[in-house]
Amino acid sequence: MREFMLRPTNPSPVPRFDGLPFEQWGSDEFHGMIEADVRLQREFWDYYRDRPAWFFKHCVKIVSKAKGLVPLDLSFSKYAKAQKYIAKRLFDQWFRRKFVRTVDAKARQVGRTTIQKALELWVGLYSEYAFGMTVADDDKGSQGILEMLAVMVETLPAWMRPRLKRGALNIVQFDGFDRRVEDEGRRHRSAAWTKDPLGRVNRSKFQIETAFNLRAGRKWTPSMLHATELAFWERNPALVLLGLRQGVPDYPGTVISLESTANGHGGIFYAEVLAAQKFGSTYELLFVPFYGVGEYAIGHDDPVGRLGEVFRDVDDLERMRDALVTGRLDRFPFDEEERALIELVKRDEDFGPEITAEQLAWRRWTIVNKCGDDLDTFHQEYPSTVAEAFIASGNSVFAASGLLWQRRHCQREPLARGELVAVADGNGGSRIEFEESAGGRVLLWARPDPKHEYIVAGDYAEGSYQYEGEQSAGRRGKVIKKDNTVFLAGDRNTREIVAECAGRIPPVEAAELGYKLALYFNRAWLVPENNAGYATQTIELARHFGYERVWMAKVYDQAGNDCGFKYGWNTNPATRPVMYSTARGVLYARSWKIPSKALLDELAGMVYRALPSGKNKEEAKPGEHDDRPSAFAILVRVDLELGEVAAPTVVDEFDLSLDHPNYEFWRARWEERKQRTADPGFVEDM
Repeated sequence: MREFMLRPTNPSPVPRFDGLPFEQWGSDEFHGMIEADVRLQREFWDYYRDRPAWFFKHCVKIVSKAKGLVPLDLSFSKYAKAQKYIAKRLFDQWFRRKFVRTVDAKARQVGRTTIQKALELWVGLYSEYAFGMTVADDDKGSQGILEMLAVMVETLPAWMRPRLKRGALNIVQFDGFDRRVEDEGRRHRSAAWTKDPLGRVNRSKFQIETAFNLRAGRKWTPSMLHATELAFWERNPALVLLGLRQGVPDYPGTVISLESTANGHGGIFYAEVLAAQKFGSTYELLFVPFYGVGEYAIGHDDPVGRLGEVFRDVDDLERMRDALVTGRLDRFPFDEEERALIELVKRDEDFGPEITAEQLAWRRWTIVNKCGDDLDTFHQEYPSTVAEAFIASGNSVFAASGLLWQRRHCQREPLARGELVAVADGNGGSRIEFEESAGGRVLLWARPDPKHEYIVAGDYAEGSYQYEGEQSAGRRGKVIKKDNTVFLAGDRNTREIVAECAGRIPPVEAAELGYKLALYFNRAWLVPENNAGYATQTIELARHFGYERVWMAKVYDQAGNDCGFKYGWNTNPATRPVMYSTARGVLYARSWKIPSKALLDELAGMVYRALPSGKNKEEAKPGEHDDRPSAFAILVRVDLELGEVAAPTVVDEFDLSLDHPNYEFWRARWEERKQRTADPGFVEDM
């Protein structure tokens, strides 16, 4: 279990204060007693500097939906579990690393912005010149955040509250702790200043901007950056975020928090979430699932009676609760998604190990009443995992439910990584073997089974690029995507992807690699996409060595006349819809298993693009790749055209070349059959 550092190694001592019991600390009476005693002010100022959680509870007030103005108590709010999870990680980074860097993928309305503003207020109070910059997706969002921060500042205890400096409407700026005392006895008011007894100096400020301001980060150097609802920034979000992030120095006392609910697969926020999960990233990925929010529950005490819309019999809630408590899930008709969710929560160290019947009832009600009875929409708005949050997109080629099933049941780490090498077999020939290496290009999930039949499909890089920037003026922006060469190997017997190789591989190496992969997997069907000229090198290499299992596809002219066969697979306006339709079908039917996370990520990023002709074309979102999806679509289409897998046959004459990867196995099988068939009573075992 992770241990969090929630205060400095040597925190300031607890103040000597016996005026009120600890349970009443934070009350108006408590703060009145502190204000009257300079010693207590100094001691409690140091106390709250080292204990931000108690600062939140005793000094910060927020507007609750139901109760009005209440303390920010992480122990009792309906958001307690989610907010405590977030606060612990923010405090841990602050005290352990002296700065904060987070990326937050979250369900809706978990109180994330509340915790962020309270943290920034705490940092701003204890810094002389902190500068907090918040960038929201629109004006309404920025106005709401500004009002929240204003309430927190205005309701601070008088002895902690700095003066405010008048300025722009989108800025809250402190102006020190000195007080102005007015003499009401004179005809003309005169003012005198009283120095702050603690000698505090503070000129911190907080500025709220919208993402529509493309120069929001180019003019200033904030010490704290909060980018909220990043996935919904509309005007060149990558450019805006780049400017903002470059302005924050990598010094102690700085904060960068990027947070949002998901908005489909792809985009700047999705890229940030992926980057945060990579080794070496300074950013910590925070995720709050919907079942981490206490408000997302429906029970018998629901004020608007929603329980009757979930169950025909209100006693069903008790039966559901009994099944969850006892672990006897057969006692209640849970659907497949609910059973998977129950198992997921059991393994969740942060928000598990159990989900309540009230939360499942809320989930059922929300899917129907807030998500249009669309499970994919619920996954995006109220995800249980990071994968669920990004799986859905309005114009996705592949159904989110099928991809989610693959991630839950099939996705796993490779068995091995390495390269395919030719080694001498001792008989004057050679065979292909897999040699493990840390930097190898071939990922292996299963080794070849001599009894199985395989397909190796390849999508070759065509040297094509995607650009970001203005095109109409004849200028090209920076390159945001370059094609990869990809090979996928699929087991026709188990219907599973068993190997993958992807990268910017030189043409000659790619030709050799595709051929080796086919040899390694029992002389698999080799299906290179022949749109690119590079595929010809693989085909010619295989034909040079007499490789008989290169796929040949029928070719037709524009009039529809049969023009014979051509080696490889040609992706064109006629075959593209067919192969992607097949891929959609196998994913929906779950008839093929995909263990590769990279392939699933690229499948999730495939969308339809409307063509001028009125038709749609399957392609990757800008900045993403479609190489793996293309190879997968070719593979499953060829598998369909090949038909059922034939039973292994043994030839009368042993005719395999010595370079066959399973030469010894098939030689032994042939010798064994030869001896058995010599018996007059032998009957062929089908």
